[in-house]
Amino acid sequence: MDTVLQIFRKLCTVPHPTFYQIPMKNLIISILEENKISYVTDEAHNIVGYIPATKNCIQSKTLCLQAHYDMVFVSDNNQDAKTAQIITRIDGEYLKATHTSLGADNCAGLASILSLFISKLDGQELNCIPFEHGPIELLFTADEEIGLTGAKNLTIPLKSSAMINTDCEDFHNIIVGSAGGDMKRYIKTLQLEQIPDDFCKLKIIYSDFKGGHTGFDLCKNRVNLGKLIFRTLYLLDCFILKLDIGQQINAMPFKADVEIAVKKQDLQAAQEIIKNTYQLFTQFVNDKGSICVITEKLDITQGILYESIKELGICEQEALMMYQEYEVPCLSTFLTIVQLTGSNLSFSLFSRSNSNLGIQFMQQTLGKLFNSYKLEMQQDHMCWEPKQSSLLETVKKVYKEYKVTIVHACYETSYLVRNTDLEAVSIGPEIHNPHSVNEELHIEKFILFTQDLKNVVEMFAK
Repeated sequence: MDTVLQIFRKLCTVPHPTFYQIPMKNLIISILEENKISYVTDEAHNIVGYIPATKNCIQSKTLCLQAHYDMVFVSDNNQDAKTAQIITRIDGEYLKATHTSLGADNCAGLASILSLFISKLDGQELNCIPFEHGPIELLFTADEEIGLTGAKNLTIPLKSSAMINTDCEDFHNIIVGSAGGDMKRYIKTLQLEQIPDDFCKLKIIYSDFKGGHTGFDLCKNRVNLGKLIFRTLYLLDCFILKLDIGQQINAMPFKADVEIAVKKQDLQAAQEIIKNTYQLFTQFVNDKGSICVITEKLDITQGILYESIKELGICEQEALMMYQEYEVPCLSTFLTIVQLTGSNLSFSLFSRSNSNLGIQFMQQTLGKLFNSYKLEMQQDHMCWEPKQSSLLETVKKVYKEYKVTIVHACYETSYLVRNTDLEAVSIGPEIHNPHSVNEELHIEKFILFTQDLKNVVEMFAK
């Protein structure tokens, strides 16, 4: 097994969802200690390791290699994120996980960085080939996926003049800018209405959709499950009994449970509306998912009307504007989690923009749309704006074939470079469907990326 793959699989053996830092933090520290790499940590659970320059590169500038060690954990069988192991398997050209997200975002980058500088893992010798490099800082940040918390609260001073973030998910793309974001969670107690006796209950179970990243995967012709459900509810004459949509605030929903009450005499018409709306949303995309509609005797006497939550249907959930130069979204919002039990409603929105003006626009728009709801949580973070650098030119020389671009996702780099002259790029292996149970890592490109990273580090020192 290739060294970097061996390291990655080792990282998969401990749970590491966002805000559950200790198991992975301890594993990384144990790897550094086994390889006699000095390090420091801070209160935000960030780790900085120090690699001295090789003999011929002592005068070289310091370079920082950075990855975050948390993951977006989702599962299709209700596993506990704090106890579940990532069970990896090889499927053709790809490494995948069974029943969960893989966590290649960003443990693939973490594994690539470690593989350049460690020679032992669990007491076994690794195939680590020495190479020339200047002084290196290894920055492993915590809790990136929700709020960029580790990067925001980093207190360890960096000596580096340049930084390579390894969170890019397109092989041979060179990212030089990223979106800012605004996460919100709203709550509201709704008015319950009495349901007449001539109604029955319908359970609608949506499952096996692709889901994905609310930034990267916006324009990939995937079913927007929240939009599908609220368009369906708009067309139905019903009482809404339960909504359970989505799992993570930064992931597109891939499953949902909906319970409604409809008139018995309208049952067939309601089933047709549900079926036809599902077929319309899936007809022209390779994301069919599945739908199951179950009729039951009504066991609840009260429900809510669509009118009570119509704002969720009105809210635009998509890419609202495109960045013409880079052909990526530059303004978007997405409804990621909706929970309705009885009269208690909560929902989460994730807006993104590649300009601070866009973030301000979305804050004003959503604030006005949901002004009758209580804002329970809000986090926002800044953009990382593109600029030319000598580090970018070094990466170009190594890659030879490349695409310089920006991404419609929030990157730690925006905080790590703020108020500094630190040059930065983001590069990485090939990862498909992050933040979903369909996440996959291209094995050959993972190995090639690790070699490219080594070559960039070596060339930077010259």
